[in-house]
This record gives sequence, C-alpha cells and structure tokens, in this order.
Amino acid sequence: YDDAVPPRDKALVQTNIQIALPSGCYGTVVLHSGLVVKHF
Repeated sequence: YDDAVPPRDKALVQTNIQIALPSGCYGTVVLHSGLVVKHF
C-alpha cells in the first residue's frame, strides 16, 4: 500500500474505487455519513 495511517491517527485516503454496470442500469456512491468529512 502507498498510504499508512498510524494507530489513533486520521487520514483521508483516496480509494480509486471503480465499478462496471450493465447497460440500462445506473449506480450511485454516497457517504454513509457526511459527519465523517465535516468533523475530520
């Protein structure tokens, strides 16, 4: 891995997640909670 987060520390880590969807479908990616970034 290129990133390491020490114990009890915080970091924003880019995941580069990609998905492929069948034709005629759509997908959406949402944060579980906006508080994660807001209070980072």
